[in-house]
Amino acid sequence: MSAAAKISAVLITREKSWPKEARIDFQFAEHTVLTECPYVAKRFELAANAAYETVYVQDDDVEIDIARLLRCYNGRITNAIHAGHAYGYQNTGVTLIGFGCFFPRVMAERFMNDEGKWRAKFGDELFEKEADRIFTFVNRPHNNVSMPYREFRRTGCMSMRPDHYKIRDRIIRELRDM
Repeated sequence: MSAAAKISAVLITREKSWPKEARIDFQFAEHTVLTECPYVAKRFELAANAAYETVYVQDDDVEIDIARLLRCYNGRITNAIHAGHAYGYQNTGVTLIGFGCFFPRVMAERFMNDEGKWRAKFGDELFEKEADRIFTFVNRPHNNVSMPYREFRRTGCMSMRPDHYKIRDRIIRELRDM
């Protein structure tokens, strides 16, 4: 897929506007930014309704070489990751998509068609917060691409929660038990 391909970018942030330090240095055919976003699951709702077959998502606290990641895109979840995260996610069935990720829109469509199932299994609050992990678990295998990144720590960013890893491990256990 070339950089000129039609791609929808779906970006969410809790902020009133997309943070300036999290530059999106790529020309997307469609660019959707949901500000004051209440929860992570909204990214998949937006992705399911994207105009183009390929969707790009990224958290609001990171910057990567998007063109480099796109060159690795192979029609499945293709995400930027660094060695430390890759090791932490190894053999879990889930992966990190917040550093930047391409995937087919149809994955988001199927995921949102099953939204009721996931809400029944995990409850509304947990589904809304942990949708990334559930999404990546049901859409394996992943194409994890180790690459440099710049991360921006802000108190309001989508990924900052004190229980982040504890909840991640719980979700993984519950998904494996399905």
